[in-house]
Amino acid sequence: MPLIDGVAEIIDARIPISSRNPDLDEIVKDKPRIVLMNKADIADAEANKKWIEFFKERGTEALPVDCKTGKGLGGFTDKVNAVMGDRLQKFKDKGMTGRTLRLMVVGIPNVGKSSFINRMAKNNKAKVADRFFYKKDTTGKASKVQIRDETAYSQIAVCNATLALEQTEQMPSFQSGDMKAFHNWVNSQIRYPAEAFKNNLGGKVVAQFTVDQAGSVGDIKILQSPDKCFSDEVTRILESSPKWTPGRDEKGDAVKVSLVIPVDFRMTAEKPSEN
Repeated sequence: MPLIDGVAEIIDARIPISSRNPDLDEIVKDKPRIVLMNKADIADAEANKKWIEFFKERGTEALPVDCKTGKGLGGFTDKVNAVMGDRLQKFKDKGMTGRTLRLMVVGIPNVGKSSFINRMAKNNKAKVADRFFYKKDTTGKASKVQIRDETAYSQIAVCNATLALEQTEQMPSFQSGDMKAFHNWVNSQIRYPAEAFKNNLGGKVVAQFTVDQAGSVGDIKILQSPDKCFSDEVTRILESSPKWTPGRDEKGDAVKVSLVIPVDFRMTAEKPSEN
C-alpha cells in the first residue's frame, strides 16, 4: 500500500453494495478512492444518481461508466485530479511537479477491471475472463473472500459472476476446464419445462452446490428462482453432473468446495421436449 497514491474501485452499477469487496476498507484504509460504477448503461439511470449521492455523502466520489465502450471514462481524469488534489499539491510543494500518480485498480471478478485497464491503456494487455471469487495476499497465496450474506452472493451470481464460497489451493475443475466449461455443459442439458413454455415464463435460477473429495456434486440448494419448475430442472441437471476433478488443499489432499452458479432460462420458438 505505501507504493500507491489512490484506489480506483470498480463495482457493478446494478448491485453497488453486493459487488463491493467487503475487505477493501481494511486493506486500503485512508487512501483516496474513486468508485467507478461500471455497466451503468444497463442499470437504472435514476438509481445511478441516487447511488452517486449515497457515495458522496460518505466522502467518496463515484462515476457512472461503461468500461467496455468507454462511455463516461472521459470524466475519470477530472475525478482523479479532484480527489487527489491535496496529494498533487504536496508533490508540487516538494518540487515534484509532473510526478505520475499510482492508482490501484480493484474489484471483485466480472465487474470490468480488465476492460477498464485496457480502455485507459488503449491496448488489450489485461486478460478479460471469468474467475472464481477469491483473493490473493501479498505473497500470492489464495484465500476466501467472505460473502457476508446469502442475498449478496445471489445478486452477484444473477449478474453472471461465478462464486467459490470456499477457496483452496487448487480449485475443482470440470472435464479439464474451468467453470465456463460447466456452464456450457449445464446449458446443453436444459429441457425447458413444458409448463413454463406454455405460460411464457423465463428467468434466472441461482443454485449452490458442492464438489466433494470424490468429485461428486451434492448439497444442492436453490437460492433464487422465478418458478419451482425451473428449480426442479436445475436440480435435475446438477444431480446428473459427471464427476469433477476435486479441489485440493496446500498438502495435496482432496477437499470439499462450495460453488454458486447462475442458470438462464430463455424462451425460444421451439417447443420443449416432453421427456
